[in-house]
Amino acid sequence: MFGAYILFYAGGFDLNPRYSIQFLAPLAVVAASALTRPVFIAGAILSLVLPYTLPMEFTGYLQALAADHRLSVQFASQIGASDLVLSTEPQIFLNQGRRAVDAAFAFERRDKLDEVMRKPGKIWYHAGATTNLVETREWRADQWVKSNLELHLIDSREVAGTKIAFYEVLLKLVDRKAGLRSPFEGDRNRSERR
Repeated sequence: MFGAYILFYAGGFDLNPRYSIQFLAPLAVVAASALTRPVFIAGAILSLVLPYTLPMEFTGYLQALAADHRLSVQFASQIGASDLVLSTEPQIFLNQGRRAVDAAFAFERRDKLDEVMRKPGKIWYHAGATTNLVETREWRADQWVKSNLELHLIDSREVAGTKIAFYEVLLKLVDRKAGLRSPFEGDRNRSERR
C-alpha cells in the first residue's frame, strides 16, 4: 500500500487527512532505517512535526459544504417524521432519520418520484452547495426541480458565494393549460399534445 501512495498519489492531505495516517507510519519507518546521522534524523522529525504547526485554511467551497451540512442537520430536526426531503444530498437527511429522495435519481426516474410524493406528509426541497456547480448531475437535477415543481422558499443562505436554500414543494398543477393531475404527466405526454 505504501508503494501505491508513493507512485500514484497526486493530491494533498489538507482536505482529507485520514489517509495520511496510512502513509506517514511507513514513511517514518523508512526514514528512520535510512538515516543514521543525528542531523538527518532531527530533520526528518522536524519535517513530520512542521505541517501540524501551520494553520489549516479551508477554501470557500469547503466552508459552504460544511455550512450546508450544518444547516441541513438543523433543518432535518425541524421537519416532521412523515415529511419527505428531495435533495441532491439525501444521506444527510437519512442519517437524521428522515425520509429523503435523491433529486438526481428523481430527475431520472420521474415515475418513482410521483409515487413517493403521493404518500402523506409535506415535501421539502433542499438545494445544497453541490447544486451550484454548473453542468454537474446535481446542477441538472436542481434545474429540473425548479422548472417542474412549484416551490415556496423557506430559508436561503449564502456562504462564500454559494447559495444554500430550502423550499416547500407545493403540490399544484404545473401544466395548468393541459389540466394534468400529476406534475410529471406534462413531461411524459409532451409529444402527444403537439
